[in-house]
Amino acid sequence: MNPRYITTRNSPSKLLLDKLAWAHQVYHANLGWFADKYSIQEDLPKFKDIKSVFLIGSHATKDNWHDDTSDVDFKFHIPGLTSMYAQIYKKEVLDKLLHDGEKRDWVDLWFAQRDDQITHPRYSLTKHWNKFNKTPQAVLGRAQIGQLEHQAQ
Repeated sequence: MNPRYITTRNSPSKLLLDKLAWAHQVYHANLGWFADKYSIQEDLPKFKDIKSVFLIGSHATKDNWHDDTSDVDFKFHIPGLTSMYAQIYKKEVLDKLLHDGEKRDWVDLWFAQRDDQITHPRYSLTKHWNKFNKTPQAVLGRAQIGQLEHQAQ
């Protein structure tokens, strides 16, 4: 596993959990205004119905990653999510907010409607994501979340 993200005990590193928490905050903090903008409020439950979250690709392996250019990729399993709006949300909101600083600091979020669309290698982060659902303000303060919401609009 990429030692920046997975420890020798096969646990997520603090850096990985921080990036996951940041992704969680950005993902949820911007859903409301995005749904209003595109008049898709009826789709909000689908966007929130995340069945599983994975670290994917070279980030989940020992090889094929480079410390100075390796961002992090998470893939969400969300059954029933309309891919058109998911792609718009990714491109217009998530990428703009999560591609901040140097490439190695970036977070990429991807979507899959079926579990078999989440390729291997992968490393499950679902239980950590679900913990953030219970304490959504745990990592970023309200002021920081406000800046993210404002920056995206």
